[in-house]
Amino acid sequence: MGSLYPPKGHPYFDGFSPAEVDRRKRTLRVTLDGAEALRGEFDFYEAAPWQVSVGNNHVSDAFGRRFSGTVQKVERGAAR
Repeated sequence: MGSLYPPKGHPYFDGFSPAEVDRRKRTLRVTLDGAEALRGEFDFYEAAPWQVSVGNNHVSDAFGRRFSGTVQKVERGAAR
């Protein structure tokens, strides 16, 4: 999810082309049991490190505030 990457000017992106930075900042990719379940490009908002959470929704009650399943793994990988 693009918002989980640092801001565009961050040293993390040193050596990346502007197009690659934009692609990573706009990509959402979700895998389930090793298979890609969701993929797309979206406009994300920046997220400060203290705002990032997995399995919680601090914004809306539309689908519940907490994920009721089990999150087995969270990782940041290269957007493909």
